[in-house]
Amino acid sequence: MKKAVFLISSLFALLSFISCKNKVEEVPLLTNPDEINAHKEIFTSLVKTVYYAFEHSDASLLFENLDQESIQYYNRLLQNTKTKKIQGSYSEKSDCIVALMLLEDEELQKIDAQQFLQVLLDYYKLPESASESDKENMIVNLDDLEVRGPIATAHTSKLYPLKFINENEQWKFNILIRLERMSEITLELNKNNNITEKQALLDIIQHGHYEHNSNIKRSFDEVWLLIN
Repeated sequence: MKKAVFLISSLFALLSFISCKNKVEEVPLLTNPDEINAHKEIFTSLVKTVYYAFEHSDASLLFENLDQESIQYYNRLLQNTKTKKIQGSYSEKSDCIVALMLLEDEELQKIDAQQFLQVLLDYYKLPESASESDKENMIVNLDDLEVRGPIATAHTSKLYPLKFINENEQWKFNILIRLERMSEITLELNKNNNITEKQALLDIIQHGHYEHNSNIKRSFDEVWLLIN
């Protein structure tokens, strides 16, 4: 009898989940030109704020504008780094390795996800003399913006897809779609050029302040041995 009740409860839960999922998929696409333009203004401002946070290494400002899924992502990365369980995409692994290079184990145990992100932003921060061409690569392109209820996406730029989530009546930036795309590109390049995972991760890490960095506590090779 108990087993039958459990199966019935499970069935109702599954049907409820499917029903909720279908409701999300049935949300109509926003088509009103004025409303679309209004959303474009909101998203352009949001993206510029996020870029500003990256360029000025401001984790606090970035966290204020990230959606919960993105924040949970950095929380998970921090936990993986603390336990030295380095797994996932190239972006995930490289971020964890950078943190292990820059922070002692004792320091790692004391920081939260925002402080973890601050370490990464400081490491990859562009020099003040960054060329205008670098900044131009961050132009906001929303030509193919699609808004469906609380989710909006733009894929005009294949290198920099954009996603926004509406949380509590406020639009937030989702960083995961871009990190996933970056990892896909890295994976493609590695397959085409027969590059090992270790070399691929080192290549990513060398985009930051790796050479002559006085803040590095452990070298890349030391961390690699630590996690393998």
